[in-house]
Amino acid sequence: MSVLGQVLRALNSTPKAFLHKPMFKVIGTPGIDMGGLYRNALSAIGEEIMTQPDHCYPKTTRHWSGLFSLACPTDSASADSTVMPSVRGPSVPLCQSREGLTMYRNLGKLMAGTFLTKDINLPIDFPVFFWKYMCGEVLTFEDYKQGIDKDAEKLVANAVEMLGLDGGVDDLEDMYPGIATALEEVPTAEDAVRHYFVHNYDVPLNEIRAGMQSVIPGHVLQLIPWRDLKMAICGTPHVRADYLIGELQYEGGVPDNVQQWLQSVLKGFSNEERCLFLKFCSGQRRPPLHHKIKVAFKGQLQGLPTARTCGYLLELRQVSSEQQLATNLLTAIRGCQDFGFL
Repeated sequence: MSVLGQVLRALNSTPKAFLHKPMFKVIGTPGIDMGGLYRNALSAIGEEIMTQPDHCYPKTTRHWSGLFSLACPTDSASADSTVMPSVRGPSVPLCQSREGLTMYRNLGKLMAGTFLTKDINLPIDFPVFFWKYMCGEVLTFEDYKQGIDKDAEKLVANAVEMLGLDGGVDDLEDMYPGIATALEEVPTAEDAVRHYFVHNYDVPLNEIRAGMQSVIPGHVLQLIPWRDLKMAICGTPHVRADYLIGELQYEGGVPDNVQQWLQSVLKGFSNEERCLFLKFCSGQRRPPLHHKIKVAFKGQLQGLPTARTCGYLLELRQVSSEQQLATNLLTAIRGCQDFGFL
């Protein structure tokens, strides 16, 4: 079972206090959670939500977690695709199953807990549409177009055209389950289709928001600007080299040349490699960090660098060149993908 599934199921019987001071246990390991396991777990959850099974995100419509799918239905907008709660599952829609609704609500609780602790982030990339909904803002069709599908107007025109054909309503209902209800409630066909798209995600989004409001009162949540809510929960996906270098705190004994090599290596890393470096040292993939990364040097030892995520500690080993340091670091951060254990 995925980390996401295990955590969301565990929240069914977890007291609310857990969200303020969470602790995780990895079965089969001696790890004691002093913060590192928690940050690693949330990083894993974010990666599960955002990663497609064939690693082709965002150019695929399949998503292995089941709770989330790519919201963009058109190939032409695939470059702007984003992840949203699933509204249709392989058999029974998740938003109609008790387990699906419960897991969406528990995700909301987890996100609210992340907001309250303020020392960790959940690396997810949901659209503005999602965050505005969480903060109780009234959503429009323009929000849907900008956040989910830039070609939505074409879909509306195609749907209205289908309604003019014999059996068009039934065919449209097959494509967009529930749209017949919107056609009965909204005066014009064009407005009905727009209304359907805007409110298509209401059920799962309501559950996520209800979960958040069980931790953060709704009247308080509505006072938080959506940009602030998103930043507090998700952080920023871009890790600048100068930011990362500024977060390093060298312990005594780190040679000057090794410090210079490390800074040069981080400048040469791609954004994804800097994310992996950050996760290796702290358990989280994204800034902002709330503690400095301490850098220690064990020159008497050879081998790959090691890290202790609970203490934000990076331990470097003996190296003879900047290239060797870069190679060793890349090997360590790429090979250490499960809860920070190498």
